[in-house]
Amino acid sequence: MLIRFFVAFLFSFLFSGTTYAYVFWVKSFDNTIRNIEMIEQRYDLHFPMVWLIFDTRNEREQQKITDLAQKLWRSRIYHLSFSPEHYSAWEVAEGLYDHEYRSFFAIIKEYDLKVVFRTMHEMNSGWFPWSDDTDSFKRAWKHIHRISREVGLDQKNILFTMSSNHRDMPAEYGKPSQQAPLVECTIEHKKQTNCSTFENYYPGDEYVDLVGVTFYNRWKWNSDRKWLMPDSILNDPDWETLTRLKSLGKPLFIDEVATTAIWYEGMYDQQKSQEMYTRAKDKKNEWLSALAQFIAEEEAFLGMLYFNTDYTDGLAGWHVGEADWAAINLNQGKLYTWIYDLFEHSKRNSHRKLAALFHHKILWKGQKAIMIRNDDYALFLRLRNILEIKVKKKKLILAVLEQIQGKLYKKETHTPNDKKLQRVIFSLYELYE
Repeated sequence: MLIRFFVAFLFSFLFSGTTYAYVFWVKSFDNTIRNIEMIEQRYDLHFPMVWLIFDTRNEREQQKITDLAQKLWRSRIYHLSFSPEHYSAWEVAEGLYDHEYRSFFAIIKEYDLKVVFRTMHEMNSGWFPWSDDTDSFKRAWKHIHRISREVGLDQKNILFTMSSNHRDMPAEYGKPSQQAPLVECTIEHKKQTNCSTFENYYPGDEYVDLVGVTFYNRWKWNSDRKWLMPDSILNDPDWETLTRLKSLGKPLFIDEVATTAIWYEGMYDQQKSQEMYTRAKDKKNEWLSALAQFIAEEEAFLGMLYFNTDYTDGLAGWHVGEADWAAINLNQGKLYTWIYDLFEHSKRNSHRKLAALFHHKILWKGQKAIMIRNDDYALFLRLRNILEIKVKKKKLILAVLEQIQGKLYKKETHTPNDKKLQRVIFSLYELYE
């Protein structure tokens, strides 16, 4: 722990002239709520945002969405990825996945969750079926957006993030699949062939709240790649990805980012990679440090998510090479300290900016953010003042809140004011529990 605090101090010293302005959070390692709970307990953290993937639709996954409100509370912001499995954009636009989207949105509405919603991601690359046609994609996106509004969601509950890959790589013959040959649609190649880039998929400002991007430092295993730092990836002159993302005029999010820990001279060698994984932490920490500096200097980014997963089981799975992306790996007992400092140096003013997009205000209880709708805030303050003046003791305050909530639950119908009071009671309970 002494070393970690020294690293944090050194980080602050080196970047003392830099203004940090980002929200930072990690993906659940195994896509479970329990993993987030274990990380928070072990490292004394509270993630204001949590990311889970729900591309497989079944009763168990649906229950997991319900559990978010009950186990991780409602004041979190949830980054939820939900895409239409094996459906093309045309099929989505024609309504073939409507039931799944409606049921997903209905749970968000029922539990009053705040969700950064990512669907049909990496559409500018040829490995997902929804990337087959740009016009169908735009039609499908608008259709999904319309469904969310029909269910009763608006920006108080859901923000749509259009999340592209950092390189435009459409399927060569317009037939996307995991095995499809890809076209590297660089700026120069687009001039020559008019190949599709993420701009061609953009459905319009009124349907997009955030513009997202995914990128990884994957290294050698599948193509003997170079070791690349974040700045080099997003500012590659052949693509100029960051400049083009900014041109869309929306707040930017890094929806997925991660790095391997493995680097050595020469060609790929499985045994050498395993040895490097076992004994070395410096390269991954170096890359995470560069990520911190990069996002600190790029004010267009509102936040980022680290893809805290290891598909290799400690680099034992050769077929996926160096996909050892996890920075907090409870299974392997590994903690790369710079991920901790990325979290510590994310700024509260950016949490407020993101909350403002949801039309919410934030109150802080230590590391924990309590989110209150703008139109609920006056009632929240009034009730909080009454409780602290009249009731005073925390245990009694919680008992009073439970009694009020119990009476509300017993009502057969709920007016808009009842629902408003319910939201405020939940926020007060989070404040005092």
